[in-house]
Amino acid sequence: MSTTPRFPTITPEALTALRARLGQPVRRPEPYIEFATPDAIRHWAHGIGDRNPHWAEAGLAPPTILFAMDRIVSGYVGGLPGIHAMYGGTDFRWHRAIREGDRVMGESVLKDLIEKPSAFAKRAIQQVYRTTFQNQRGEIVCEADSWCFRTERDTARERGKYKAVEPHRYSDDEIDHIVRAYRDEEIRGAKPRLWDDVKIGDALPTVCKGPLTVTSVVAFVQGWGSLYVRAHGLAFDLFERHPALGIPNAFGVPEPPERVHWDEPFARTVGAGGMGGRIACGGCAGRGAGQCRAARARYDRLRAGRGAGRACARGTRARGTLGWSGAQHDLGLDAHGRAAPGRARQWRPRPWPRLR
Repeated sequence: MSTTPRFPTITPEALTALRARLGQPVRRPEPYIEFATPDAIRHWAHGIGDRNPHWAEAGLAPPTILFAMDRIVSGYVGGLPGIHAMYGGTDFRWHRAIREGDRVMGESVLKDLIEKPSAFAKRAIQQVYRTTFQNQRGEIVCEADSWCFRTERDTARERGKYKAVEPHRYSDDEIDHIVRAYRDEEIRGAKPRLWDDVKIGDALPTVCKGPLTVTSVVAFVQGWGSLYVRAHGLAFDLFERHPALGIPNAFGVPEPPERVHWDEPFARTVGAGGMGGRIACGGCAGRGAGQCRAARARYDRLRAGRGAGRACARGTRARGTLGWSGAQHDLGLDAHGRAAPGRARQWRPRPWPRLR
């Protein structure tokens, strides 16, 4: 007899109930960070491995700290209990910087539900939220569309798209190569980069990421805060409110589905394969975009998604060139020949306004 648990399926009734929430405000879960304190800024930068000293010295937060300031924008979803939610991406559109001491709060609505065919799980429901962030002065900081893909765990496991995927084992030469890449990485921020110092076609400095280990995930969670990771009584309170979140582990103890990122057997149970679901996060992609920032320039837009980010577990290097289509440049995440395209945009206003 199989000991593999069986999970709920997507029913027409559950999907109809979720569609009834379209356009409705979403109750805001308690955020991990609400104030951009020096500690919060430092912890977020450390969590994504950003060694740029600019953030601490200038009293500015890396723009992707919004992942830690709102759980919906980084993957928290409602409806379809027991149906896996796989974070897909976030499209950020910034209006102003987040400065030390700012209080930033998001308000969200369920924007769209899109049913798509899926090689992974036969079908997937793309669940899209729109979150508007405002600071303590009522100014709009950012508008962000985030999305998850809801998939049936049993269907994904039985289809076995990632069944044969196994973690990579590193040779000494490969580790030496990674060590050299980090040693040679140009850390932006200490030396100003002026607008007139760059031109279209300039190569962006390479950013190294990975290998992504369980320890790396722990470091990220320390800065981000997670969706469902709770301790002791707080965890059981959460599972009592949302029973489908408490999935028994190998010892019979309920744990959240978020453990797919570090629990290899559970990752296989939901069809994620032997990579343990360890993926490149949007915050890390934002760091790659930040490498090309000219002095006094600011982020305008970043579309951060999973792409082929599963390769991040083997080590990723982000690189690209500065090129404009209107006011936009592209980035590529390259890991052992696999590319996960990303896109970021920075804006040079005309005439140049006072820096905010």
